[in-house]
Amino acid sequence: TAGGPADAVMLGTNCPRDLYSQFAVQRLFLRNALTAPDQLRQRVAWALSQIWVTSAALDDIAYANRDYQQLLIDQAFGNFYDVMFRVSVNSFMGNYLDMVNNAKANPTTGQQPNENYAREILQLFAVGLYELKADGTLLLDAGGNPIPTYDQDDIVELSKVFTGWTYWPLAGQSARWNAPINYAFNMMPIESPTNYHDTGTKNILGYVMPGGRSADTDLREALGVIFNNPSVGPFISKQLIQHLVSSNPTPAYVARITAVFNNNGAGVRGDLKAVVRAIILDPEARAPRNPVVGTFGKLKEPVTYLTGLVRALGGTSDGVALIGPARAMGQDVYTSPTVFNYFPADFVVPGTNLAGPQF
Repeated sequence: TAGGPADAVMLGTNCPRDLYSQFAVQRLFLRNALTAPDQLRQRVAWALSQIWVTSAALDDIAYANRDYQQLLIDQAFGNFYDVMFRVSVNSFMGNYLDMVNNAKANPTTGQQPNENYAREILQLFAVGLYELKADGTLLLDAGGNPIPTYDQDDIVELSKVFTGWTYWPLAGQSARWNAPINYAFNMMPIESPTNYHDTGTKNILGYVMPGGRSADTDLREALGVIFNNPSVGPFISKQLIQHLVSSNPTPAYVARITAVFNNNGAGVRGDLKAVVRAIILDPEARAPRNPVVGTFGKLKEPVTYLTGLVRALGGTSDGVALIGPARAMGQDVYTSPTVFNYFPADFVVPGTNLAGPQF
């Protein structure tokens, strides 16, 4: 874990601020946003961090958030399923949304599995509240009403999948249930001699998963069921467009990106590299703009506003000077106030019918 003599040597510091707070992580993020050669990867990772939200507000120690954000940087041009799996077994996310040390139901005590991660992966991270057409608009029933993508029964069933995982043992300790916090490794399942994972059958979004299987097998298959839900493509594609290009993409724009999410041209679903390429090279993204009228574009959030301004003026920084201004403008880097991010993706600018999340 961070904070020992080896870390002081590795980081060139024994400063508690650098080892035990977000300061170093925030500084490096802002420095990278100014000067890193992989600017598109940095922006996509920043967008993913605002979809798959964790927050240093829960635990401020540096190495946990560093590793979580590095995961998103590494996977920014990878496959969306891999993002889903790697985030789901990540110990920092496990602590943030209560998947770690989440045990199966106990009829004797009445204890039930924690539903937090099950709810958020559906509502916020992958599927959304309502079924969507490929163009991102709502799919309606015969009465003209939105169709929920899931209900409480789905949450209960999915919460059974996310049982049986604990922290990797600390150095010199044996694997055990309710292990102490260790963010240096992914979570691990504990399945013998006592099984804390629910091995019964599970009905996930209408798909029945057989019983008698390991926590790892159940997790991978359940994530596959979610990944293949038809609402995932438009739900994620539209949010990435909103983060990277425009708050109000046309349905046709969203549909074109969803098509790439569903199939990158080689039969692969969830190829984020292909999705990002399609987003920024789309004709709607490249078209000339009328400076007086139009609904295209987006308000820059504080972090991208500040870093863009410094780059435009030819400024340089090690990142320190930008931490305070970003925080003062309501965007404390990697410290979202809630799992809903700094701002909701569906926020409408008052007095208009236009989405403007950053407003």
